[in-house]
Amino acid sequence: MFHLPRSACRNLQRGSHRFGKGTAVVTMPAWFEALNTEFRYQLTVVGQFGQAIVASEITNGTFIINTSKPGMKVSCQVTGIRQDAWANAHRIQVEVDNAPSPYFPAAYAGNKCI
Repeated sequence: MFHLPRSACRNLQRGSHRFGKGTAVVTMPAWFEALNTEFRYQLTVVGQFGQAIVASEITNGTFIINTSKPGMKVSCQVTGIRQDAWANAHRIQVEVDNAPSPYFPAAYAGNKCI
């Protein structure tokens, strides 16, 4: 698990799966669905050409990936926005007004020089 510093705190879970019959049920850690919301999925087929899709989004700790042919290996990454009390209380501000810089005071004093 990784924490990605953004205005919306995110958790990331990753892994890879080999598909015997072209379908895999991926089980997430028990805490992942309870702690996060607004899931995003990224799938990459490894070692051969083919297609992979998220056939069913996360429900009850699992999601389903389908592939265009059996035996494929798929790397997956799922991110979610944290919804726990601490994350909700400590969101990072995306834009903050900058105070005049002590290193370049002329840049903030109406000087038009570039």
